[in-house]
Amino acid sequence: MTIKTFSILSAVSIAVASASAATVGKVICRQQWPWSAKINVEYILKDVSAPVDIRVQCFNGEQELSSDLMHNAISGEVFNVASSGVKRFSIDPVKAFGNVAVDFGNFNVRLTAVDAEADYDEVIYKVFDLTGTPPYKHTDITRGDLMNGKYGSYEIDYECIGNGFNTTLKDVIIWTAVTNGTEYKTDKLVMRKIPAAGVEWKIGSRTGELGAPDGGNSRNEVQHTVRLTEDFYRSVFEVTQAQMAKFYTTTEVTCGFAGAEDADVRPVESYRYGSELRGLNDWKAQDGSDSQNEWVYWPTNAYQHCVRFNRALGSMRSALGIKVDLPTSAQWEFACRAGTTNALYSGKEMVGVKLVDQIDVTVLNDTVSYIGDTAPDTAKVFVWDTLDNITPLQGAKVITVK
Repeated sequence: MTIKTFSILSAVSIAVASASAATVGKVICRQQWPWSAKINVEYILKDVSAPVDIRVQCFNGEQELSSDLMHNAISGEVFNVASSGVKRFSIDPVKAFGNVAVDFGNFNVRLTAVDAEADYDEVIYKVFDLTGTPPYKHTDITRGDLMNGKYGSYEIDYECIGNGFNTTLKDVIIWTAVTNGTEYKTDKLVMRKIPAAGVEWKIGSRTGELGAPDGGNSRNEVQHTVRLTEDFYRSVFEVTQAQMAKFYTTTEVTCGFAGAEDADVRPVESYRYGSELRGLNDWKAQDGSDSQNEWVYWPTNAYQHCVRFNRALGSMRSALGIKVDLPTSAQWEFACRAGTTNALYSGKEMVGVKLVDQIDVTVLNDTVSYIGDTAPDTAKVFVWDTLDNITPLQGAKVITVK
């Protein structure tokens, strides 16, 4: 792929005062062609008394160059700039304007300082480095880090995640680069903030909803209002075999994926809630009897909410330095819905449901056999509960969408 040199003949800035009176001064654009297609922009920011954003407009002469991909093409000091001085950012013209050869004879940028609007210091993701020995260190990734391109691609439009995707959420920011790296499923653990404090919403399925047990009329599916009291962080992917090995090993659990080429990135399975995860069977119940009950719930005020230090959850808490646990049903569904109210987290509706046994499973192309994969959009086939990575596929439901 070849990008012709951008002939940078001029660079323009418009000094527009923000409420903090910050203005943009001298602007210089350079491209190190043929070594790099990227355009390096240097500018002087003056009189900054409060954080500002730099609005970037690109032109060829007087013609503005529009791009829906510009947010992923810019990296550097653009958002939440808190001090005066010389600032820098770069523009990747391939990401911004496509992969065809281009030649702009009079490329220039127009920079405007505006008041910073978002909470750029908000920690959106926590990334734990699982290499080395516990306790594992983590990196906080803020909104500003993402929007300034520090960690690769991101999206602020839910429809960009998939054709026809829609949500009621007003604030969308998704770190898409995390899905492209195997290290995030093996040597790292990524957790995403779910802003849930004070939110009231409907949990469960609508009456007559296609695909829901008993058409949404089963005891566990009847819609009712839930109020979540706190924000929480949830892992982006299910815990994989490789990740669990960093926390806990046991001879009591046999990996069903042993020998598979991609076994490391398959989900952890076969762990019993009471014994391997929490260690409840090692303790006495409050009434003094031995508890053999594996089907307990949390959070509770009884002993069932306890976690033994040398079991899987206890080992994870010690290694990560935070109190991790399984999500409640409300936390799980709230996070998976992503602000949608339909049956699917995409905001789409189902038009058909079949059991895997009733279709040619080859159309799935093995797409749900490991963490972080998606079903083939061309086939319009999606696995019901694909967020749970049901394997083997026997008995799983398959849906078609509109």
